[in-house]
Amino acid sequence: MTKEEAIELLADAPRGDKPARLNPILTQSQAVEIIEKAIMNKPDGTLLDDIFEKRVWQVVKNQRQPRY
Repeated sequence: MTKEEAIELLADAPRGDKPARLNPILTQSQAVEIIEKAIMNKPDGTLLDDIFEKRVWQVVKNQRQPRY
């Protein structure tokens, strides 16, 4: 997954004041913002590491365990 693909997926991620399933201490909006900030620091066209890709899918699907 490239940086641009991740940004497109995160644009459709659930955002709200409900607790995120990934980390119940965070809201859904906060979880998305944290991942977006981490990805934005990467150069354009960069392939994401497996851990970043996993986190993108977890946030997009609001899941504790990612299911690709």
